[in-house]
Parts: sequence; C-alpha cells; structure tokens
Amino acid sequence: MKTPTLPAVGLAARYVLDANAFIASWRDHYPIDLFPGVWACLERFAKEERLLSVDKVRREVNGPPELVSWLREKWRAAFASTRDSQVVGVFSEMQDWVHSNELFLPAAKHNFAEAADGWLAAYAKVHSLVLVTNEAYDQEARRRVPLPNLCRQFDVEYRNTIGMLRGLGVAFELRVL
Repeated sequence: MKTPTLPAVGLAARYVLDANAFIASWRDHYPIDLFPGVWACLERFAKEERLLSVDKVRREVNGPPELVSWLREKWRAAFASTRDSQVVGVFSEMQDWVHSNELFLPAAKHNFAEAADGWLAAYAKVHSLVLVTNEAYDQEARRRVPLPNLCRQFDVEYRNTIGMLRGLGVAFELRVL
C-alpha cells in the first residue's frame, strides 16, 4: 500500500509534541551535551508559541531526571491544558473509534484510554496543530494504537522530530569544543 503524501508544513506552522519526541531525543538522538542547539531551538520556539505540548504528556515524561528538570525549567509554560470541552469531545470520538475497532486487542484499547496519545491528537485536531511523534504508521498494529494511525483516521497532520525541525526552518552547524 502506498503511503499518502502529506502536505508541506509552512514556516508558520505550530507543533504539539508527543512524549517520545522529548524522551528519544534526549536519550538517543540529540543528547544535550552534544546537541545543545536542538534544545535551545525547542526552548526558543516554545517561547514564541510555535512549539507546545499538553498536560498529559508532561505527566508521561518521568525520566531521565535531567530531562524532567529541563522541561520544568525551560518548558513549564508550554504545556497546554486538555480540559477544553472541544478537546474532550474530540478525544471521546477518538476513544469510540479505538474501542469499536476490531483490529486492536483489549489491552491496546485499555492503554489508549489511559495514555496521553489520544489527548494529544485531540488537542492537535481542535487547534489545527501539527503533531510531532517518532512513532510510525502501522496498519497491522494490534497490541497498541500508534499515533500516526489515529492521526490519519482523524485527519490530523503529523511529523517526526526531523520533519518538525525542517518545518521550523532551522539548521545546526558544527562547533568543535
């Protein structure tokens, strides 16, 4: 099956980040000691209100401790509330779709109800934001509900971290310490 081409994201796009965009970046892809520019970029664009996340994601990011401290110090104001009635309504629609989908196992349905993913996607949908996740679309997923699957079902644009950085129009240069 051909993967649909997503529209290009303009330089004025706003993004909402999944927990894995923080955790995987911190641990695996862009450790702050080697890539301080990435983290300065996240801080800058959060201050400009081009990057944000939601309260439920903040609760999911529980390690490493340095990342939790960084988020508390640099991103405190960038976590939006999901208590808006429109967000709750869209989340409810998403939850109905997950629970009525025979492909997903009961454990996947339960985990979806408990996790931040649906709330994040609902917030992105209501506020016309691009969702940033490092998860991949998987049409055969049964054990979990991948965020890209949910995004495609509900017409929510999504990107991975690299796509977000390109959409923000940033580039990083070598600096030898």
